[in-house]
Amino acid sequence: MLQNIKTAFDIIRGYLKGNPVEYAQLRLKAAKNLFATVAVLYFFVFLSTIGGFHTDIMSILHFYIFPIFVFSFFALIYMLIAVNYIVGSKNPILLQIFFLLILSILFFGILSIHIWYISLETLKSL
Repeated sequence: MLQNIKTAFDIIRGYLKGNPVEYAQLRLKAAKNLFATVAVLYFFVFLSTIGGFHTDIMSILHFYIFPIFVFSFFALIYMLIAVNYIVGSKNPILLQIFFLLILSILFFGILSIHIWYISLETLKSL
């Protein structure tokens, strides 16, 4: 049975790799679904924190969900750029690497500011 599953995945992977536009659109769909799920979770936790619903737990969850929310946003932006270049370009690899590098720098910059601000708030409370 495991061999049948592996064979089915190999057939699907071969089909998708043979058609890069469809493969890119499938990846874009996955990035959209990831962003939508994380955005709903993030804003639910954010509103629960503001509303005072289990404030101690929700504030901790808010701290840990924020980097995931930012990552999913940048993943969505990257996939939008990648799909546009795959559809319109013959060799999009260099542009994808360039945009991935730019978005990674932005992500780690926002993440470091987030952690730095929280650490300052923690030190002030001591």
